[in-house]
Amino acid sequence: MAAPASEKYVALVGMVALLTAGLLFLAWIFKLGFLADFLSRTVLVGFLTGVGVQVGIAMLGDMFGLSVNLHSALAQAWEILQRLPKSNLSTLALSTLVTGSVLLCQRVAPRIPLSLLAVVGTIGASAAFHFAERGIAVIGPVPGGLPSIGLPDVTWSEALALLPVAASCFVMIIAQSAATSRVFALRYRERVDDNADILGLSAANAAAAVSGAFVVNGSPTQTAMAESAGARSQVAQLTFAGIVLLVLLFL
Repeated sequence: MAAPASEKYVALVGMVALLTAGLLFLAWIFKLGFLADFLSRTVLVGFLTGVGVQVGIAMLGDMFGLSVNLHSALAQAWEILQRLPKSNLSTLALSTLVTGSVLLCQRVAPRIPLSLLAVVGTIGASAAFHFAERGIAVIGPVPGGLPSIGLPDVTWSEALALLPVAASCFVMIIAQSAATSRVFALRYRERVDDNADILGLSAANAAAAVSGAFVVNGSPTQTAMAESAGARSQVAQLTFAGIVLLVLLFL
């Protein structure tokens, strides 16, 4: 419907988030949080394991310095396997060093935030040793400042065409967020209010839509990272938001 990363593309992405927010709001009104009750603990753990495997495969291409264009996890793995001889050795060495250090630190000194130190350290190393000139992919300049607020500039026909995509996002959000919250609630013997979660996710997606962002979700990977760093309350969310604001305005 639009060229990737174009202004129209961003507007369509925002509309998907807005439609998803609407579907989640309707689910909250009709108290559809009970749908998550159909997911057993075994299914939830298997779902999160699958997410972990999928994310791991998706990262392999970047770790080997390969550009992977396919979307299916199995297709990505096969493409990476076929193109292994074309790996960028500098990228692979850096990936191995960072990953090995993080895994070793988790065993030896789990309280040290080595993942954060690795991010800061590699940013510094990239600036000092000019990673881009050595064939290592870098993000490049990141625009600063706060996003502009406004409704996505999309026609009614385009919004209707995006409705199936939003419905798919809605189903995935219900399943993935329920899986995440319930697994961690079981670990800490806490109570889950699925309907309250749905309302929060609806508000988050509405905010994403008017600020030019994509659909947001209760992320299993980011929840696991926050939990491993010691996050135990919603103060962590305020801290995350504050750091993002600091980076956007001053870094």
